[in-house]
Amino acid sequence: MVEPAPRSATDGLSFDELKMGNQIQCFETKQPDACFALGNLFAQVDKREDKAAKLYQYACDTYKHAPSCYYLSNYFYYARGNLYKDTKKFLEYGNLGCDYGNGDSCKALAGFFHPEHTNIPFAEESDFKMQDFNKTMKYFEKGCQNNSGKCCYEAGKVYLYGCEKFKFDKHPEKALAFNIKACERGERGGCFLAYHQYKDGEGVKANDRLAKLCLSKFENMDIDVDLSR
Repeated sequence: MVEPAPRSATDGLSFDELKMGNQIQCFETKQPDACFALGNLFAQVDKREDKAAKLYQYACDTYKHAPSCYYLSNYFYYARGNLYKDTKKFLEYGNLGCDYGNGDSCKALAGFFHPEHTNIPFAEESDFKMQDFNKTMKYFEKGCQNNSGKCCYEAGKVYLYGCEKFKFDKHPEKALAFNIKACERGERGGCFLAYHQYKDGEGVKANDRLAKLCLSKFENMDIDVDLSR
């Protein structure tokens, strides 16, 4: 879970003081991050996930706060905070989180629709087409747009190699952009795939200099390498 506030801002403050400060910022000065932080306090410290769920829903519905939408979708998935397992609500708030820019929400939806995801604990699951690899790829791509390195890596890998099992053809010319973004966002696998593409000319003209840059990034993620040029 996300920390409710930077540590420097909370040192020496009691739980009640933290709650009061976030309540004022959430409801009086209309700061959605404070609503989210307050929800996290209730969930993590007070163990009142019912109150946390209400705050996440308030922040999502009122302010389009993407992390709150994502957390609420998880609550519907796992039946937390006195909520029932609800496929429609999980998908509704998961999609809102993804649409509002939360990459983790997109990644969760990608996994949900993946054909190998068979443990779906919903009574109404027959009402939905759960196994849809095209939807999985759509959410991986959207998650990449929302700065999820993991989504970039997964999309790049599938485009590079294809997925015969799910009848998805490879498109190495599309893979490189995803692999570079994955690499730039800290996914070492993306660096290695981009290296492989530049080295072997997979979907792009072979380029030994860029291949070495990708390999360097793979070997030492602390080095800031610009792969866009």
